[in-house]
Amino acid sequence: MSIKTFIKAKIAQTIQEFALSAVIYAEDFLGGQVGPIKKELAIDFILSKLPVYLVPFKSIIKRLLSDSLDWAIEKAVKKLHEIQEKTGILAS
Repeated sequence: MSIKTFIKAKIAQTIQEFALSAVIYAEDFLGGQVGPIKKELAIDFILSKLPVYLVPFKSIIKRLLSDSLDWAIEKAVKKLHEIQEKTGILAS
């Protein structure tokens, strides 16, 4: 596996692994605030979970993968809403 492939896989894994936690964090932290602010907070949460060796490249990763980050956040929001419907628990 090349270093480029390894790094791409690590970034994708981080995005998938932390998207739902990021959405829950943003919902809890901001409550009824506007969607774009929550999305930005969730993206920053995900990027904060990157491996240490990728931290210097956070801004580049954010720009290059903005579509992937947006998609992951939207998917996580839908999953959170499904969980809330099943459990009867609503976000703050």
